Amino acid sequence: MDSGFEKTLEGYKVMYQARIHVEKGSDDVWEYILTNYEDMKTDNITPLFVTRSVSDGVTTFIVDAKDADSLSEVIFEHFSKIESVQNINVVSMMKPIFFAIPPDREKLNRYTVSIKCKPSEYESVYDKIAELRPSGNTYPTYTAITLQDDKQDILLSLLSPSMSTLEEDLKEWLTPIEGVININVSPVSATRKLATRFEWKRTIHPITVWESLTSRDYEDKVYQDVNQGC
Repeated sequence: MDSGFEKTLEGYKVMYQARIHVEKGSDDVWEYILTNYEDMKTDNITPLFVTRSVSDGVTTFIVDAKDADSLSEVIFEHFSKIESVQNINVVSMMKPIFFAIPPDREKLNRYTVSIKCKPSEYESVYDKIAELRPSGNTYPTYTAITLQDDKQDILLSLLSPSMSTLEEDLKEWLTPIEGVININVSPVSATRKLATRFEWKRTIHPITVWESLTSRDYEDKVYQDVNQGC
């Protein structure tokens, strides 16, 4: 890697989620983002990926941003005027970590896990989650401290064959951790990566946990796995 490229990997700014609550069954926001996300890119905002939970009526737009004000401009210009939007929550993703996962695996479903913790154990619970590694066909994909509300202190995204398989793995992974009060699992209906390969490497690679030293070919395959790899 040449020194010029290394300068682009000096870290990231702030990662945010804009959780956009829409009328149940509405595709408006999801389709709008997939069509217009390039227009949302600025020097201060890089759209990374978007997820959708049909059962919850939530589309989550994840960005790398200079600050909250920069994200607010995107929200005001692009989302707040869409008729189906009922509410928008902005969540700061503190200490985000992404996990490298193998590209040659079976088709899996994505789930979001909201973890409630004792405040005195925030750091220790997060540290243990950051050490998670795949178990069978269940793969952690990213985690962050959110301190969002009375239901979520830590966010964990995973891939797994089914809800029942995931619940069994979570009993082994999370339930024994001291300080975990409650775990809530939500299925994710769809995920799309919005960042280019260069933008992904600039933002995500510095905070990715790799199982071992990986080849560029492996990294390319992970990036190209658009629907499940982010």
